[in-house]
Amino acid sequence: MGFFRKIIFSSLIGGAGLLYLTNPSDTVAQEQFRDVFVEDVVLSRTPDDLNAGETALLALCRATPDQCYDAVQLGLRFAFSDLYIAKRVQVSGFGGGMNCLSTRFKMWCTAP
Repeated sequence: MGFFRKIIFSSLIGGAGLLYLTNPSDTVAQEQFRDVFVEDVVLSRTPDDLNAGETALLALCRATPDQCYDAVQLGLRFAFSDLYIAKRVQVSGFGGGMNCLSTRFKMWCTAP
């Protein structure tokens, strides 16, 4: 019986370590979303249907994406759900939203 207890104990410790390594904190998930936002603003194609004000704002955001995020973040709402090995992050604000899945090292987002 001692051998099986050691295997079970080792599996539990390994599983706990895996959860620690993959499930990020809420703060880490928000930092990852910041990176996704900044990358999207800098690399995105300019939509054709923007008015002059929106075009100017997009140009300003591309020039200073970190400062743009700091301003935009005030209007965002984050909802976090733990999924054991990842975190689901729902971001909403300004009449839109995104659904994201975050692990300790990467975040993937899609529009709903």
